[in-house]
Amino acid sequence: MNTEHYFKSVTRLRIALEEFAAGEIMRSAALKKKAAGALSALTTDFRRALKAEDYEAFNRTDYRLHHTLVELPGLPVLVENWEAVWEVHAGLHRDRLREYWPNLRILVEEQEYLIEVLCSFDPVAIQDAIHNHLESLWFRIYEGYAAPPAEPENPLPRVRSYLSYHLHRPLDLREIARNVAFTSPGHLSRLMRQQCGAGFKDYVRNLRMEKGEELLRRTRLPVRQIARRTGYPSASRFCEYFKRTYGMTPTAYRRKHPDA
Repeated sequence: MNTEHYFKSVTRLRIALEEFAAGEIMRSAALKKKAAGALSALTTDFRRALKAEDYEAFNRTDYRLHHTLVELPGLPVLVENWEAVWEVHAGLHRDRLREYWPNLRILVEEQEYLIEVLCSFDPVAIQDAIHNHLESLWFRIYEGYAAPPAEPENPLPRVRSYLSYHLHRPLDLREIARNVAFTSPGHLSRLMRQQCGAGFKDYVRNLRMEKGEELLRRTRLPVRQIARRTGYPSASRFCEYFKRTYGMTPTAYRRKHPDA
């Protein structure tokens, strides 16, 4: 099987299992209360792992987070299938996590955001967060295995992974260069032009437009909420860039795709 196809297939299966589990939890007020307490408590453990710079503790807490999500609905077959998929993912990235994410704070922030969204019990937000989180994991794994061995210090895989998962936040070249790429802003900008075909600002804008287009097709969220989720505090600014990219306003685009 093609390696990229394999990674994608495993990730999509895990997304489906975790989204199903979240959906089951949201059907029950008792399960929602239980989930809020169990998941929120894990934030403390993630912060302890960060303080100690303990990647093994981070991995254990990561497992507990996702296992709790799929265990709460009380469906053994769901847990059994999820554990099989987890082992595939964990086996591929467990030993390389420190190599690709030398700053553990970035990983902990990802988990804290996921917990925050899960505890919001907003079905669309949860689906989007799970999808983004696990797609980011797939990208991180695949890029790590696909990267030429001559480029062990290439920071782009983790930069692109970080950007794809943090579109809802302000993204600054200097901050990303310092905390994610561990290089100078100028060097990171050159790498992106050479290997991604676009500078930092254009690359981020393209990602945000792609995400906005996806949310317009997949959800019925108001445009202002889609704007915020793609990093635009102003809906008018989002609409301006969207029209430049797709040749029509978000509202017109959604009308053109009524079966989304």
